Order: sequence, then C-alpha cells, then structure tokens
Amino acid sequence: MVEGKKNQKLDCNLADLIFGISLGEGAFGNVRVGWLKSNKTNKYAIKTMKKAEIINSKHVDHIENEKNILEKMAHPFILEYYGFL
Repeated sequence: MVEGKKNQKLDCNLADLIFGISLGEGAFGNVRVGWLKSNKTNKYAIKTMKKAEIINSKHVDHIENEKNILEKMAHPFILEYYGFL
C-alpha cells in the first residue's frame, strides 16, 4: 500500500548521531542501528551508502527510486523514511 504521509524529517547531522551494531549489508553499503546523542531512547535504522560506487555502476536512478518509494510508504511493517544527510 503506497499512500502519502506527512513529511517528517530529523533535524540533525552526522555529529549528532551514535552508530551501533550493523543490521545488514548490501552491495553499496550497510544498515546500522543508531540514535541521536540528545535522545537515546528512539532508535533508527541508518543506511550508509558508497556514493562513488553507485555513480560508477550507474545505479543512481535505482537509489532515487528507492528514496521516492520510501518517502511515500505508510505501513506499520515498513520503517518510516526521515530523509538523508
């Protein structure tokens, strides 16, 4: 189910985040658990990607599609998308 949802964003940068254990790894990066230094109770799945490899392999459009789909998803079994740094 793809539905519009209100656009929530976290107002932070890399210095505001604490990275924990790895949750998974893919071709262009990995996903780690993380939280804000100012609020350690809320946990987030943080996806880091290797930008140069994405550009060199010409997969930029796939990444943009993934981002666009995640922005529109609203389902209890799918993580909410908060933006990118």
